[in-house]
Amino acid sequence: MKKTFSVIVFVLLFSTSLMLGLPSIRSEYASWDVFYDANVLPEDFDPPFMTLWPPHIDTHDHYVEEISDGTLHISTLFPDYTPWYHCCGYYLDWNADSLIGFTVEARVKLIRYEGARMYGGMGFVAADNSSEVILLLNPDKVFEYWSDKSFDIDTTDDFHVYRVAVLGNEYWIYIDGTLRIQGNTGAYNRRGLAFGDLSNLANAEAYWDYVAYTTGALPPAVSAMVNLDPDTLNLKSKGEWITGYIELPEGYEVNDINVSSILLNNTIPVDPSAPTDYGDYDGDGVSDLMVKFDRAEVISCILANINMSKLIEERFLTITLTITGELDDGTSFQGSDTITIILPTHGKRETFPH
Repeated sequence: MKKTFSVIVFVLLFSTSLMLGLPSIRSEYASWDVFYDANVLPEDFDPPFMTLWPPHIDTHDHYVEEISDGTLHISTLFPDYTPWYHCCGYYLDWNADSLIGFTVEARVKLIRYEGARMYGGMGFVAADNSSEVILLLNPDKVFEYWSDKSFDIDTTDDFHVYRVAVLGNEYWIYIDGTLRIQGNTGAYNRRGLAFGDLSNLANAEAYWDYVAYTTGALPPAVSAMVNLDPDTLNLKSKGEWITGYIELPEGYEVNDINVSSILLNNTIPVDPSAPTDYGDYDGDGVSDLMVKFDRAEVISCILANINMSKLIEERFLTITLTITGELDDGTSFQGSDTITIILPTHGKRETFPH
C-alpha cells in the first residue's frame, strides 16, 4: 500500500502523458541519443519535454522552475503552501528497449528536502513498458524504488553524476563513475523518461546540470582530468585555438586515446590542422595529451548556449566545458573544466547579435 500511494500523482501524470503523442526522439549528440544541457527550460528543448504538473495547484504560484547559471533550478518547497506535497517534473517519450539496453545519466545537486524519506523527492524514472527503474535522491542516500535498494551518500554537498544502465530485467546504478547499486527492475506497463520532483510524498529543491540517455547498457565513462587554456576567454579575441590538456586515471594511458573521437561539449572536434602532443603539462608526474579546438567554433558554441542578456549585463560568466572521447579499445572518457568568459566594453556598451 505504501508504494502505491507514494507515487500516485506520478502514475496518473505519466500514464496520461503517454496518450498525447510527443515528437519522436532524434540524435543530437555523438555520445547520447538525447542530451538535455539545461540551457533552456525542458519544455523549450528540442525535442521538448512535457511538463508534469499535478492538477490540484496553480503551478507557477507554488514552485520554482528557472535556468540559473547553466543549470535547471527546480524547487517545490513553499512553506506557505501546506495542504499536501506537489510535483514539478518533465516527461519525454522515447524508443528505449530493455532487451538491447538503455542508459540514463544526470548530474544533480540536491539542496533541500522535506517529507517522507525513501519514497519521494527529486529523481528520475526510466521505463520501456516492461522494465522500469525509479531513482530517488534523499539528502543522505540514493534510493531505487522498486528493488528497495539504496546507497548512503550526501547528495547535498556537491553535484553528483548518477547513471542508470538497464539490460533485460537488471539494472546497475553508478554514482560518480562507481557502481553502487545493482538489482532487478520493476515491471510496469508505461514508457518514457521523466525527471524532477515526481512524488506527492515530499517536496525538494535541486539544480540539474544535464539529463541524457542513449541506447545500450553502458558503463560510465572513465573520469579524466581536463584543463582548458585560456581559463579566461575574451569572446572578441582573435586567437586560433582553445587548448585542452587531458589526463587519465591510473590504469589508462593517454597514448591510447583516439584523438579523432575527442569532442568539446559533444559538438566540436579537435582541429586536425593544429598540433597535438604528449607530455606533463602540469608537472604532476602524470602524462597528459594536449589537443586544440578552433577558437571561433568554441566561441560560437558558447554564444549559442548561454544567457546572452545576463552576459551583456554582467560582462562575464563562469561556464563549464566538457571533453569526451574514446580509447582505441572503445572505452569512453569524460572530463570537465570551468572557464570565465568575458565581454569587453572598450569604453562603451557593446552587444552581440542574438
